[in-house]
Amino acid sequence: MARTKPKLGNTHVPDILRFEIAPGEAAYKRITIQLREVILSKALPPGTRLPTLAELARLWKTNYFTVQTALTPLVNQGLLMRRQRKGTFVAGTTPEIKAVGIYFGASFWQVRHVAFYQALHAALCEYFERLGITVQLFMDSRPREQQGTPWKVLTDAVECREVNAVISAMTTSEEVSWLEELPVPLTMIGGATYHSVDIGLSNFLRNSLVRLKERKCRSVALISGGEITDFETFQKMAEEAGLKTRREWALVRDACAGEFEEFGFDSFCRIWKGATKPDGLIVFPDHIAPGVAMAILQQGAKVPEQLKLVMHCNEEVYAHCPLAADWQVVSIGGIVKALWTNLRAQAEGKTPKKAASCLTIQPETAELPPMHRKWRSGQSLFEQP
Repeated sequence: MARTKPKLGNTHVPDILRFEIAPGEAAYKRITIQLREVILSKALPPGTRLPTLAELARLWKTNYFTVQTALTPLVNQGLLMRRQRKGTFVAGTTPEIKAVGIYFGASFWQVRHVAFYQALHAALCEYFERLGITVQLFMDSRPREQQGTPWKVLTDAVECREVNAVISAMTTSEEVSWLEELPVPLTMIGGATYHSVDIGLSNFLRNSLVRLKERKCRSVALISGGEITDFETFQKMAEEAGLKTRREWALVRDACAGEFEEFGFDSFCRIWKGATKPDGLIVFPDHIAPGVAMAILQQGAKVPEQLKLVMHCNEEVYAHCPLAADWQVVSIGGIVKALWTNLRAQAEGKTPKKAASCLTIQPETAELPPMHRKWRSGQSLFEQP
């Protein structure tokens, strides 16, 4: 005997809502994604009344609470409207981002070198002000053992629609796990998620190696503050660029190590006191560079005659170095624009691409490291968005 479709009262159910949820798939996530795509495709005209939650639960073979959970993000994003005693209706317009929350994780309080994040916050505020979007700062100061649970201050702000998009920075994997559950567009600095923006360390290394080869280097060392590739990968990249390296030349700071400047100083001294010395050196990130520069001067290494340098800096963060170096420059302005692109893509129902901020190389000159002089003189960092 043929099975009949479940009865859904007097509500007409468009065929486009009749989709399957795969076994083992999180039902609420599937419903949210599928329904968002349906609304944004205009397959359901504005004003369309959805079946009741109970009817939708029967249709998708789930329960009332799962459907309610799935529809809530679409209401928060402005794609659906709930009318008391009348039901849930398609709003039919692309949700507009009007208020962005900037969330700094608990690790912010354990890091001394926060000039990058200070400049990032200032740049985000300026950029969104030009777009007419309000910004609210959230600084999570909870103990580390609480980081894996949602922070009520932020979740309440989302629920009350004080913010309808979130940008996060300096977050642990525990914080990311609950941030990704927020029912609003989310993007972050760093991380492996599809909606993150980073500086592209692979590109940083590859460009640095190419530059050192152009300057006739034959060997290369690396002093890094972490979050960079393992030695085997670095060695392979160096070989592809036509450069040699050694394991004792690739020094990466452990998360439990001391100060960045101290690490940079000690690392260069270890390399330069070795029996064999490299003629090229890559330094990342910028707050290790002062320690490296002091060690170079103390050890009497001649730059660029004996040693050629490629160092990282952020365009909008002042850095001073008395040594001639090639600078790999990260633009905070570029990061801000990439973050905004990610948020807009999610608001429009698209899957954002993991983005790497633009890196540019400033060749070695007699001048100081690059400073964004317009930014430091109080002028706008951005052209018209």
